[in-house]
Amino acid sequence: MQEANQVPLKLFDYLGTGDFISATFENFESEFLQMAMHVMLTVGLRQWGSAESKKLGETEEVDRVPQPRPGSPYPVKKGCWMLKLYSSSLFMQSERPSFG
Repeated sequence: MQEANQVPLKLFDYLGTGDFISATFENFESEFLQMAMHVMLTVGLRQWGSAESKKLGETEEVDRVPQPRPGSPYPVKKGCWMLKLYSSSLFMQSERPSFG
């Protein structure tokens, strides 16, 4: 964008200007602070015992390996790397009650 009838800057010339550096670090600072707040909120909810969090250091029902049964999804029947991938996917979360 041209402002005040100035000659447009080439990309490499713009990368060395104070405007580019200032805008980049302001954006970085904002994103860094947002991520830090997200991490602190997540840790706080886990420590408060959110209904979605697991107990620290204890094995729960969701930790067991699904056993192949009639009607089980293909990765459960196949096992090996497919089961490992399937166990950590969101598909496993929605179908978890069918294994028990």
